[in-house]
Amino acid sequence: MKKLLLLFFVTVTLLTSCCDSKTNDEQCVSFVPEGIDAVTLIPTTDMTGAAFNVAFYVNNGCGNFGSFEEIVNGNSITIKVIAKYEGCVCTDDIPLRESVYTFTSNTSGTYLLKFIKADGTFITETVVIA
Repeated sequence: MKKLLLLFFVTVTLLTSCCDSKTNDEQCVSFVPEGIDAVTLIPTTDMTGAAFNVAFYVNNGCGNFGSFEEIVNGNSITIKVIAKYEGCVCTDDIPLRESVYTFTSNTSGTYLLKFIKADGTFITETVVIA
């Protein structure tokens, strides 16, 4: 009887530890800054901002857009892409991903947007808010 009870507890322990999908999912998610490859202005008639299509490469098939991170210094804004890698088994390709960055301001002036490339240099765009 004791052996049967011990076997039952060992089996339950193994099943719950190896099949806990929440733990496995959390281990296979990461956020990594990636260099921006290209920035293209999206034409708009809005005079309070601008929208840009931002292209960037990720390191494998599990990588997608996560977020934009901004560092504001007066009218100069430095922008970097944070890629979200989700999945434990990923393809070995290096795909190009795209996302739209939208800049808006209620204060008129000239703004310098500096998008960080992979080599540490910038793609610079100027936005004038009337």
